[in-house]
Amino acid sequence: MISFYKNLTQNLTSIIPYVAEFTALNFYSTMKGHPLRDKEKHKRLKKKVISLIEKDLIADAKICSELNFHRPLPGINKIQSHFKTLGLVFLDYNKILQRRSKNDLKTSSTRDYPKYFNRNFHFQTDGYTSEFSASIYDHQVEILFAGLAAPMRRLILEEVSEFKEGNILELACGTGSATEIVANFLPDAKITATDLSHEYISFSKKNRPLRNVEYKQMDATKATGEYDCTFHVFLLHELPTKERNDVLLKQIQSLKVGGKGIIIESLQVSDVDFLNEVLYDFPKYYHEPFFKSYIENSVEKTLESLGAKNIKVTKRLFSKCISFSR
Repeated sequence: MISFYKNLTQNLTSIIPYVAEFTALNFYSTMKGHPLRDKEKHKRLKKKVISLIEKDLIADAKICSELNFHRPLPGINKIQSHFKTLGLVFLDYNKILQRRSKNDLKTSSTRDYPKYFNRNFHFQTDGYTSEFSASIYDHQVEILFAGLAAPMRRLILEEVSEFKEGNILELACGTGSATEIVANFLPDAKITATDLSHEYISFSKKNRPLRNVEYKQMDATKATGEYDCTFHVFLLHELPTKERNDVLLKQIQSLKVGGKGIIIESLQVSDVDFLNEVLYDFPKYYHEPFFKSYIENSVEKTLESLGAKNIKVTKRLFSKCISFSR
């Protein structure tokens, strides 16, 4: 019980700074003619959204307590790092507004990345193609979701808990945020964390060197090998339809018999009816060229068509966890 209340207190207190930061950023952005949300919809849906957040933060605290997942309190170094990164986020924001005004989608990368990937996703500097982008990405995401990104990632814990000594493949690990959650939860598992971005892999190696994790640069559409578990977090909505389906097929094919695939992703249309209009608004405010296609094409139905079995869905906040076997 003590663990539950500790986790719940951490959940509630951790969102406070990000709510304040989002409010400040939205105020400035609105003054510049680029609000980050629809004011009237926000007012109309506020009570329902708050009720959803309260219910699901309690659920997260309960699961973390039952699984004995320890979340250390932030020390002085973590707090200092938070404010340092916050400063970089705010200093970079005018560049984001300029790109948004000009619809500037080009990165400065000279690497031979796929065309769909080599763009300024969310209008962020360099998209996913520089270590500077990686250095502020996690903080940007937490501001966007008002401190709720971490509990959404933790949806993976219950599904991955059976693989205590498993051989695990992560696709599109990004900065290693979800990698770190799984690695700390399963210290005896062997985790191969991969990403298409050379720069994000480089950043992860330097900033999240985890004993049971090997980082590798790899395109998720070309995944190979056989694993007890494969997972990815917030990948599919960043992909065109063909690449999205390719990744799902590769994820299924990479599972050993009896293995499990796990996906953490954004909600889709009709998952939570009152949020449908919010989902459709998201690509209007942020450069998410494939998001509409993603929310309108059920991941569960695609998995079923590709031969996946035992499909299970759990929803939390603005995301869902989909698990399956081959």
